[in-house]
Amino acid sequence: MWGKGLAELCAHVREGNDLNREQAAAAAHLLAEGQGTLTERENLLLALQEKGESPVEVAGFASVFRELARDPELGELAENAFDFAGTGGDKSGTANLSTMASLLVASMGVPVVKHGNRSITSKCGSADLISALGFPLEAENAQLRECLERFNFTFLFAPRFHPAWKHVAEVRQSLAAKGHRTIFNILGPLINPARTPYQVMGVYAKEWVEPLADALGDLGVRRGLLANGEPFEGGTLDELATSGTTHVAGAGGLKGLSEAWLPEKFGLERCALDELKGGDLDRNYAILNDLAEGKAKPGLTDTVALNAGVALWVAEQATSPERGISQAREHIASGQLLQWLQRLRSYLA
Repeated sequence: MWGKGLAELCAHVREGNDLNREQAAAAAHLLAEGQGTLTERENLLLALQEKGESPVEVAGFASVFRELARDPELGELAENAFDFAGTGGDKSGTANLSTMASLLVASMGVPVVKHGNRSITSKCGSADLISALGFPLEAENAQLRECLERFNFTFLFAPRFHPAWKHVAEVRQSLAAKGHRTIFNILGPLINPARTPYQVMGVYAKEWVEPLADALGDLGVRRGLLANGEPFEGGTLDELATSGTTHVAGAGGLKGLSEAWLPEKFGLERCALDELKGGDLDRNYAILNDLAEGKAKPGLTDTVALNAGVALWVAEQATSPERGISQAREHIASGQLLQWLQRLRSYLA
């Protein structure tokens, strides 16, 4: 452990230096323990933000909060599991697209261990929608494992698995009230306690795509993909979408991939952003049902299929994104997603 306090770490960063992995881990531990004054904690996070957090710093922070997380004890069931999550913060008002894609992928036989929270910057978070299906957010490990065994899906409610997170709540809230984003705004998708080897991660800003791909690779992901959507010039989405360009970068086995994808690349029609809009929990739950019943707007169905198809490819369950998208669309059209959801609801009731 690097034997310095928050003030010394802050001074080091203020001089324009990146923290190395050991220093970043030391900083994360100090913050996780609630060390120092509120001002000292704020100053360090602001210094990192103003300098620009490096991939090594992000990976260092993420590794600490992974270590401090409660173990869901999924064992071998998580060895080939997939997670699909976004940072949030894009203020786009879209439906829970990555959550719907996660359910679709699980219904196709791929083990999904989704890690998420209730709504923070939107009207409906992933945990809100999953809870509406009947999933117990406070489930014990045995229940989480059983659901994964039966349905290839389980959900890890972030507040339950990250007790150390409570020690950073004060400084996060204080800086957020002043209009500041920090490294904690991007850590959530990187600290799944199950440490899934396959992951697609959406991020709210294009400039984070490449650095977070590097960080995800540093954390040991087998195959990962970072994505940021650009539905129109100046617009941003923390997921893949058929409404415009998606900027992607690969990690792990996909390292070196760096492209801008258009929906036409995959034989999909471009849609208006309005077709992807969601709302509160009731609205998003209705959209999920419409999707499963084949009644959702074409742009939304194509976007969920795009996300699911790319996920299948990342998880080595499809030979290409195009093939994965085709499989996902066929699965929806055949009614298999609807049947799977009905079985899941009955089990959770």
